[in-house]
Amino acid sequence: MALTELYIDPSIAADSGAGTVGDPYGDLEYCLSATAGEAFDTTNGTRINIKSGTAEVLSAPLDLSDFTTGGAPSTTAFLIFQGYASAADDGDWDAQTGIGAIGCDGNTMFASQTYDYMHFRHLEIFGKAGAGYTYLIDIDDYNTFVECEFHTHSGTEALLRVGLADMVIRCHFHTVTSAEMCLQFSSASHTAMHNYFDLVGSAATVAIYAPSYGQCIIGNVIRVDGNCYGIQLYCRSSVCANNSIYSAGGTGKGIVGYGSYSSPEYIGNNIIEGFSGSGGDGIDASGVTGLYTVFANNYVTNCETNYSAIPVYHDDGGNEDIADTTAFTDADNENFTPVDTGDVKEGSWPQSAPSADGALTAPWKTWKGAVEPAEPSAGAIVNQGLHAIESGITA
Repeated sequence: MALTELYIDPSIAADSGAGTVGDPYGDLEYCLSATAGEAFDTTNGTRINIKSGTAEVLSAPLDLSDFTTGGAPSTTAFLIFQGYASAADDGDWDAQTGIGAIGCDGNTMFASQTYDYMHFRHLEIFGKAGAGYTYLIDIDDYNTFVECEFHTHSGTEALLRVGLADMVIRCHFHTVTSAEMCLQFSSASHTAMHNYFDLVGSAATVAIYAPSYGQCIIGNVIRVDGNCYGIQLYCRSSVCANNSIYSAGGTGKGIVGYGSYSSPEYIGNNIIEGFSGSGGDGIDASGVTGLYTVFANNYVTNCETNYSAIPVYHDDGGNEDIADTTAFTDADNENFTPVDTGDVKEGSWPQSAPSADGALTAPWKTWKGAVEPAEPSAGAIVNQGLHAIESGITA
């Protein structure tokens, strides 16, 4: 069954149109209003396509109550907000074409925190410098954000807060101008994968805050300074692996784990560098008391304290504690290619590739962190993450 497609062209900037690709609505708020007369398709779901080129600037938080009077999004029918250039689903994140823009203008994006089952793709969502609202986006459960950019926020809590079982994949976060969290998981079972957090010069306190269980935090690139933390994680039935975390001499912490539950937890194959200021920690496990958290094959370097309070039964012996070296080619200029030095590249289990009969034979070097070397040219690619990061240039 096909989605119901609606189209918005913010450049029209008027309460007009029929919502078709040839005659799009001129305003997103008008499309969702009772005046437009549209209703969410509870059978197939609805996609609202927002044309690139001109930002949709909200006059108030988006209210979905009229649009969903006949039924709300569900497990079988999502509400999708997606950018486009000339036709539905024609956006290209790597080329940065067909990226719709929504300016919240000092508002939280949605009028209610209880919205579920929404999907956001190919969107730039931004706030307003100096505005004192709480969140840029604050929604509830089973929502997904894929290939979106979030920036220019000066609220009091978080740039993006989500409830239960949400996913944030290949997104870009930057320009947080007040002391707050960047991405906040307020409950359990979330995924943050292949995102780029560029928080140097921002006032953020932590890039990813995950205070509940069942989290999957994999392949993120995080660049911070000051007293900002990279990842703060509740150690209960979660995986935190292959993240590249860099601080430009900051006093924060790369990964902070805490929790007392005896549930499996894996923090491994991460690269952390540069928390060299007073009190800076690469990995701080002082709050972890559960017996089943394993710290494995991490490479931590050039921090005032590389590893803090990891009990012996938490350490598999593969963690590298290296002083005054560099793990990244040029993190200050956004090139996170890992250098081929010692165990930066090697160390991830298994050490060898299996042969046809299952035996481990030839050497197999698995890189740590979120970035692998490009083949065959120089540079690096975030593992299907936000951008290619090559020669210090972010696309």
